[in-house]
Amino acid sequence: MNVVFTKESADKLAETYTVLPLPPITQTEGEKTVTVEPHVIIDMDKVPLQEISSLEEWCDLHREVVKNHIKQDYSFCEQAISHLMGKFKGELDSYYKHILTEAENSSDDVY
Repeated sequence: MNVVFTKESADKLAETYTVLPLPPITQTEGEKTVTVEPHVIIDMDKVPLQEISSLEEWCDLHREVVKNHIKQDYSFCEQAISHLMGKFKGELDSYYKHILTEAENSSDDVY
């Protein structure tokens, strides 16, 4: 998975590649807080031709997963990830597995 950490870089690469958001990352060092907006870069050469027609739908669903991951709506995420796992030639599967692990751990906290 190739990731860039600035919106400017993501916008520039979007001219050539499919660029998808990941949740923002905030880090505090001393009195300084920095938030970055990571984006994953998907090389279209890695997406099989027969899947190109579904690409926009998957991108939209991925964006919704990110929004719901931020809100910790794991029910939505789990359902959506069942449709996204393996898409984009598996480039985002590690992120999706991370969300599923968070969902599992959060359900453990409920009981």
